[in-house]
Amino acid sequence: MLHRSIGTILLIILGVATAHGATYDIASSLGDLSTQLDLLTEQLLTFSKDITENVAEELERPSEEVVKSSYEKTIKQARSLSVHRIPTTRSSLPFYETAVIVVDIQRDFVNQPFGDQTAGSLPANGTTEAYTKAAEKFVETLRHEGYLIVFTADNHPQGHVSFFSRWKGQTDKNGRAAELYKMFTNPFTGKDQKLWPDHCVQRFSNVKPEGVDLMLSFSKKNDLLVQKGMDLNYESYSGFENELGKPTAMKEALQILGIKNLIVIGVATDFCVQQTVLDALTPFRYDHVYVVTNLCRGVNENDSLMALMKMKSEGAQLIDLKDAPEDYVTGALLRDKNELFVGSWHTNEITKKLMSQDFFSL
Repeated sequence: MLHRSIGTILLIILGVATAHGATYDIASSLGDLSTQLDLLTEQLLTFSKDITENVAEELERPSEEVVKSSYEKTIKQARSLSVHRIPTTRSSLPFYETAVIVVDIQRDFVNQPFGDQTAGSLPANGTTEAYTKAAEKFVETLRHEGYLIVFTADNHPQGHVSFFSRWKGQTDKNGRAAELYKMFTNPFTGKDQKLWPDHCVQRFSNVKPEGVDLMLSFSKKNDLLVQKGMDLNYESYSGFENELGKPTAMKEALQILGIKNLIVIGVATDFCVQQTVLDALTPFRYDHVYVVTNLCRGVNENDSLMALMKMKSEGAQLIDLKDAPEDYVTGALLRDKNELFVGSWHTNEITKKLMSQDFFSL
């Protein structure tokens, strides 16, 4: 476009000069000028392309300002919610002190068909459409009853340290060649980590579907979103902090809202669910941490069973909703004198709602 416009201007100049009987020999000069402008145009286009590519690369690798902005946005939402989440009676206090943590139920982690794709890039086993619908019903039911819903979500930059594509063709300090789904030493921490396909890459376009997208409905008015894995060179399975102990917005947000008890569902049981639960128990020491086992899905079946055993040994209480008796609260959830779910959860109405849902057959 630029080249054609310059050429048009040159032809007009030449035409005007000829029409007025100009005696100057400008044809040769204009020819030289046209050649120089061609070179200049090519240089400008190359420069523009380089700028575009550099800007795109910077956008794909978030700065500290981007990570900080995500953190502050969650904290701002938590403070806003705290104004409206004041218990009206002492008996309803435990109800307001409980949050449902939905771990990483995102596009890339499910097998559910979506658009023209059959699955995400890194689906956990059993993450079918029936699973996401069951999780949706569970979350909707508790949201309707007023429970705080907190979503965690991987939101990785391009070239994240956990991506096999970043290390393809390289060896670690132990001489191991990078392989998909195999262990590889992170040179920035010296710790072993598993290498994954690219997944949950940050969105900087309007193209859908996007692997980072949540698969369950999110209420901007009532829910919180905690993003993790945004640091280029560090892994972050836990919803609370990355492998170096750098916190996400989770801990501060839950403190603002006075949350003491957690109900956890999501993926993957053997990775992000496990690490989030273990961090909730130690070092953050929430009073009660419940893991709804049949609303969790893992990458590896045996590893998932080991993860559940580990969580239980550390103090988590495992719940299988499909085994819940009619007296749901006292029979399935509470086996001690600490009545966590006081208030609406304790009513027959909420019990019937839960008992009628499809997730009991999962």
